[in-house]
Amino acid sequence: MAIDSEGYGDDKYLKVLLSDNAQLDAFGRHRVSQVNQLIDIKHLNNKLPLLIDEEIIGGALSTYNTNESSVTLSVSANNDAVIRQTKQRFNYQTGKSHLIKMTAYDLQPQDGVIKRIGYFNNNIVTTPFNSGLDGLFLESSNGEVSINIYRNGTLIESTPQSQWNVDKLDGSGTTTGNGAGNRSRLNIDWTKDQIFFFDFQWLGSGRIRWGFVHDGDFIIFHESKHANNIQKVYMASPNHSLRWEVRSTGGAGSMTHICGSVETEGAINENGYGFDISNTNALSAPSSGNTYCALAWRFKTDNYNRIVKFLNASLLGTSNDSYRVRLLINPTIAGALTWIDKVDTPIEYAIGATTNTVTGGFSLGGRLFYQQTTSISEQDSSLRLGTKINGTSDIMALVVTPLSAGLSYHASVNLREII
Repeated sequence: MAIDSEGYGDDKYLKVLLSDNAQLDAFGRHRVSQVNQLIDIKHLNNKLPLLIDEEIIGGALSTYNTNESSVTLSVSANNDAVIRQTKQRFNYQTGKSHLIKMTAYDLQPQDGVIKRIGYFNNNIVTTPFNSGLDGLFLESSNGEVSINIYRNGTLIESTPQSQWNVDKLDGSGTTTGNGAGNRSRLNIDWTKDQIFFFDFQWLGSGRIRWGFVHDGDFIIFHESKHANNIQKVYMASPNHSLRWEVRSTGGAGSMTHICGSVETEGAINENGYGFDISNTNALSAPSSGNTYCALAWRFKTDNYNRIVKFLNASLLGTSNDSYRVRLLINPTIAGALTWIDKVDTPIEYAIGATTNTVTGGFSLGGRLFYQQTTSISEQDSSLRLGTKINGTSDIMALVVTPLSAGLSYHASVNLREII
């Protein structure tokens, strides 16, 4: 049987067309419950200093709201700025929809104030951290809220609410032939709690859908379409941080953010490659009163958007001594470390010495062992190697505390870059 120009025929050739709405993901697949969360941000007890970095410029303030599970960013004078950003970037898996959700209130425009909330970073890591922007965000400035896309400091799109192409959220109730207007009949109040979302495709190109959740409905208000419309990628990297910021250009104002998540729609396949760092000569931990750095690693400069996962570590004791081994993030390491380039990877590493004693840091896991060998397996933790807003990398370290004097040992760490 012949099929007509619209793709319809008898039942054998029936083509079912689903409306392109929020029930479909960014690639047009029907959304089901298989969503994998890459990060979960909620401020139940504090400002999450292990996960989120912040920069405060001038008289700006970042205030944790006790019993309200939120953080208020405020500025009062020209050039004040406050930025909060997850230290980790989140891996986009090519061919899968990436879904970002963020909650905030007081995003309404205020004179002389810029407010931003989204999935983006600054690649030029010098004060005031507003150059070399890359990624996606909502911005409140110049009397209107807009969607914005940047590629390494180049503005790709900035569209104000009055020009959104799906729903202007202005309460007018109007529609046009192509669906733009205010088909939801909602008039968004930017001063109130809003659940924002945006999903995107990134095979270098692809579309971005911007929306918010109202009474359980995912309402798309704008689509940014790039395939067959532009040359080059629309953002340099799909691996970004959650970020919130408020800046003064002469006025005073504030914004409060609450929660955030990054989700990949579909199973997580941690494609990538593994590599190891290790010492060749036996290390010494002579005193049971000290903790010693065995191995440390960090991102190389300008490798901010790459993702490295700890797999496991092993230690071989060459003396009959007991010891404690731990994996720490951002410890204080005495003495100078000599950093070695791990070629064809995003990291550099250092091998500890007896002068590199360790204090502080946050322990991601550890073991006690009696003589000879031990290991630390992969840690099920939200903490992994990240980078501050100013480009300073976290340091992860495998550390050893001997329980008797004179420990001699070898150490090895296995890592994987997720691509």
